[in-house]
Amino acid sequence: MMCGCPFSPQGPWRVDGLEVDAFISVNGAREEKLAMRFDPASGLFGADLGTGVPGLYEVEIRAWMPSANNAGIGRIAFFVD
Repeated sequence: MMCGCPFSPQGPWRVDGLEVDAFISVNGAREEKLAMRFDPASGLFGADLGTGVPGLYEVEIRAWMPSANNAGIGRIAFFVD
């Protein structure tokens, strides 16, 4: 959650039904959607992002929990040489 509450398979903020996707654009090109997976060992979501093209990478993470009508968005940008 944006509040920092931890996710887990059995806790109050369950990962069941939670949709987390990364939207990536490189050098201003059209966004690509990448589904993120939950890792129960770390309690974090992640995905493999290839960075074979040099330039500006803009990433927007969107999370949606329909059962709680809760959503969050985070953004980051970085350069690859």
